[in-house]
Amino acid sequence: MAIHSLAAPLLPPRVALRRTRLPPEAGAARARIEAETIARLADVSDCRVIAAAGEDAGLVLATLLARNPHAAGVAFHDVADGPARAFPAVAGRVRVRPHDGAAVLPRGADAYLVKRALAMRDDDAAAAFLAACRGAVARHARLLIAESTALRDDLDVVVSWFAPPQSAGRARSAAAIAALLREAGFVPGRFLPHPAIAIIEAMPG
Repeated sequence: MAIHSLAAPLLPPRVALRRTRLPPEAGAARARIEAETIARLADVSDCRVIAAAGEDAGLVLATLLARNPHAAGVAFHDVADGPARAFPAVAGRVRVRPHDGAAVLPRGADAYLVKRALAMRDDDAAAAFLAACRGAVARHARLLIAESTALRDDLDVVVSWFAPPQSAGRARSAAAIAALLREAGFVPGRFLPHPAIAIIEAMPG
């Protein structure tokens, strides 16, 4: 597995995401593959509490908890039923927090995995979302951004086997995501690329 530092820009930032539509059974298979990929890439072995948000958040949280039996999960009520369906054995390890309608992440986790929340938003909305995340992520915690990353500025190509359709958002390069993270008050860390989905780590600044 290749690991890259985001201390310096990697690739030009802007590219359009190809629109593809998957049948329901293919979409479910994609979600499972991506959740397993995220759980393999994301090292949360030192975390006692894990949260997930964004696309397939319940499945992602359940998969992370299944691979990390020492950890508990924290979720909003609209996410917490996912672990019960995907991995019933971990459902009792998920604490449900009330959603006040404004928060984007539940407080109290050591690691936050956010899947494709940026790809669904334009630059202004993505920046606002990350700023809201910064308000929930404690200084000791870390944010893990899981996205289909773009190769480069002048190619309509996405580094992902699965590129789901979206509306206002777009795929971004790792460097562009890192710039958004810095603007929101995070310090970007490692970039963990994978053909299914990539992860960018960040810590509060």
